[in-house]
Amino acid sequence: MIVVYIVLFILSSVLFLYINRISAAGFRPVLTKLSSQTVFDSLNKLGFRSDMERRMTGFYKKKLKALLLMVMAGSILCILTEMSSGKKDHPLNHDEIIRNGIGGTSENVSLWAVNETTDEKVRLRLTVSEQKYDTKILDELFGSLNTLLPSVIAGDNPSADHVIYDLNFVRSLDDFPFTLSYRTSDPLLLDSKGHINREKLSDRKGHETGILVNVFITCSYEDYGREISLYVRLFEDPEQGPGNRPFEELLTESVNEVEKDTRNADRFMLPRTVGNDRVSYEEVPSYNSLLIFILSLTAGILLYRREDDELKKKISKRNEQMLADYPLIINRFSLFYSVGMTTRGILLKLCRDYEQKRDGGSEKHYIYEELLRTRQLLEEGMGECAAYEDFGKRCQLHKYRQLAGLMEQTVVKGRMDIGNVLREEAEKAFTERKNQARESGEKAGTKLLLPMFMMLFTVIIIIIIPAMSAFRM
Repeated sequence: MIVVYIVLFILSSVLFLYINRISAAGFRPVLTKLSSQTVFDSLNKLGFRSDMERRMTGFYKKKLKALLLMVMAGSILCILTEMSSGKKDHPLNHDEIIRNGIGGTSENVSLWAVNETTDEKVRLRLTVSEQKYDTKILDELFGSLNTLLPSVIAGDNPSADHVIYDLNFVRSLDDFPFTLSYRTSDPLLLDSKGHINREKLSDRKGHETGILVNVFITCSYEDYGREISLYVRLFEDPEQGPGNRPFEELLTESVNEVEKDTRNADRFMLPRTVGNDRVSYEEVPSYNSLLIFILSLTAGILLYRREDDELKKKISKRNEQMLADYPLIINRFSLFYSVGMTTRGILLKLCRDYEQKRDGGSEKHYIYEELLRTRQLLEEGMGECAAYEDFGKRCQLHKYRQLAGLMEQTVVKGRMDIGNVLREEAEKAFTERKNQARESGEKAGTKLLLPMFMMLFTVIIIIIIPAMSAFRM
C-alpha cells in the first residue's frame, strides 16, 4: 500500500503545480468541462464588470487546488502510518513471533489462524510480553503466589476441588519473576501440562465422586527455588469431551500456553497442530492508512464543494444589500422625477453621485454597479427601453423588475400620474424596510435564547449542588 500512496502523492503534487502555473488559455479545456451556467451567472453578478474568463479560471483553480492539497496531505499521513506500523508490528516469519527485548514493552499481535483440515479461519489476538522480568523481594512474592496460584491453576473450572476441564498450568505470572514447573502424583491421569487423560479418569474406581491428585509446583528464579503443594479433585465432564471443545478455545489455550512457556526467549513458535487439526497462520492487514486516505479525500471533496456554497452565500448577501438599497433608490428616483428630470437624466445623476462616493473610499454597492452597466449600454447606443429591461433581468429581483418597468413606462407612455405611482412605491418600500428591520431584531432575540438557557442552566447547577451537599450532611 505504501507504494500506492507514494504514487498518489507524486501525481497530486504534479497536478497541483501544473494547475498553479497554467495560464487561463491553457486552462480553458478543463474549464469547459467543469464550469456551469449557474456559476457563470453568479460570478457575473459579483464581477463588477471584470474579466469573466479570469474569474472563472481563478474560481475553479482554487477548488481544484484545495482538493489536491487534501489528497497530498492524506497521502503523506498514510505513508507515515504505513512506515510506523511496519516498525511496530511483529512480522510473521516461519510461524515465529519476535518479542521485544530487555527494557521493551508488551505488544498486541493479531493474526489469522487457518485450520488446514477444515479451512476454518479464526482471528487470533494475543499479547506478547517483553523479555525482562521484574525483581522484588522473593519471599514476599512467594507468599502472595502461594495464595493466588490455586485459583489461577483452576482456570475455567469452578475450583481446584471440582476440576472438569484441563488445568491452567501457567509457566509464569505477571508481576512475579518466578518460572513455574509442575509435576503430579499421578502423571498418567494428569500430566505436567495440566491435560487430563479422560479415558484413564473414566476407568478409575470412584471417579463419580472425583479423583484426588497432588500437584507440586516448583517456583524458581535464578538461584532461588521453593515448592508449593496443592490437591485437585478431577471429575468427568459428561456433556463435553476434549474432542468436542471449540477450535477457537483450543487454539487460544495452546497459543497462550506456548507464549507463557517461552517468556525467557526472544521468540517462540506458534503451534502447528491443535488437537487433531493442522493450523497455518496469516497476518491481519491493517486498514488504518486506507481509512486516513478516505477521510482526507472526503475532506478534499467537501472543500471543493465549499467554494460553491461560499458563492451562494455571496449571492445571498448581494441580494440582501440590493433590497436594503431599494427604498433609497426609489425615493431618489421619485424625488428627481418630481422636479422634472428625465429617466435618463436621473440614471446619469445616480451614477455620478455613486462614482464620487466610491472614489472617495465608500463601499461598493451592487445595485449602483448594475446602474453603471446600464449607463454603459446606453452610451454604446442601446435603446433606453432595451437597456432598462436588461437592467431588470440582471438584478433578478422582483422589486427592481418593477422599477425597470416604471422606467420603461416613463419613456414609452409618458404617463402623467407616474409621479404618484413612484411616491406610493417609495412609501411602500420604506414600510417594508421597517418591517424587515423589525423581523431582523426578532431573529436576533431568538438567537440569544440558547445562550440565555445555558446561563440559566449554569446558575441552577451552582445553586443545586451546594444545596444537595448540605442536605446529605
